[in-house]
Amino acid sequence: DITDGRYDTPEFPLFSTINTLHAGDFYQNCTPGATNTTGPREPWHDIHAKVEGPAAKDICQNFMDRWSNQNSGQTDCLVSLEDIDLDSTGPYDDSTGGPWILQVFRSITSDSANFDQTREAHLHKKYGSFVDNSIERAYISLIRNAESYLYIENQYFLGSAYAWLKDRDTLSQHIIPMEITQKIISKIKFGESFKVYICIPMYPEGDPTSDASQEILYWQACTMESMYQSIAQAIKNS
Repeated sequence: DITDGRYDTPEFPLFSTINTLHAGDFYQNCTPGATNTTGPREPWHDIHAKVEGPAAKDICQNFMDRWSNQNSGQTDCLVSLEDIDLDSTGPYDDSTGGPWILQVFRSITSDSANFDQTREAHLHKKYGSFVDNSIERAYISLIRNAESYLYIENQYFLGSAYAWLKDRDTLSQHIIPMEITQKIISKIKFGESFKVYICIPMYPEGDPTSDASQEILYWQACTMESMYQSIAQAIKNS
């Protein structure tokens, strides 16, 4: 996000740089009452990358899909991508291992983006809208093909409500938590070592006492509770 308070360093200073490095660049959404004179600032751990080569066209196309849907009166401002050389790999250094293999995923519906009609056969529909859920499908593919471990970082970790011990009608029915659970159970059955590391914040961004934050924390607890129960039963059965 190109907005206040997003610049940070690996040290994540909370107070010491308010009047120096972060002077005039303050943002705090998690500590009620904090100001740019009292602190603390809100630390950020964002990742930025420069993409060159064929994948850059996919990123540009995503922008154009959204622009044409949400700013239809100015589609003539967009530049055609037809002349882009898709065979160009972009510059790279052999000392760093050569070019990377990169694939772009997204999670978006036709309510927010205009999809190429030739791609609609690869999408599914929900409530009458086309859905590109390639991020979810990528997660599932990686989980199913993992051999020895999984490492996941996310701001939230909730889902597979259909398998919760309570509140199963919660609108978070995607299958990723249960995919992880079944992967662990399959490794237990075959007596193979497998580790899962899931890194999430102590609480999501915002006032931790707010209804929204508490609801998310509750859903995360329901998700983990159902996973632990299934895995514990698999350990017992083994």
